[in-house]
Amino acid sequence: MLVCAICQKENAVIQSRLSPDSYLRHDRETGYTIYHYCKSCHLDLLAKVWERLSQTRIDDNNPAPTAI
Repeated sequence: MLVCAICQKENAVIQSRLSPDSYLRHDRETGYTIYHYCKSCHLDLLAKVWERLSQTRIDDNNPAPTAI
């Protein structure tokens, strides 16, 4: 059984490239890491991403507010 990367419960059914802090992280050697989440934790992550995107202005000069 897969474990959720946030709540550590054994009901992780969603695979995502979002890290537990709601950013996409890329490594040159391994690419994007796949994390496993339960449905409620994944929805919370998506809400954090949407909140960050909705507060980003075009003139902030940030081409990718979802990535680090």
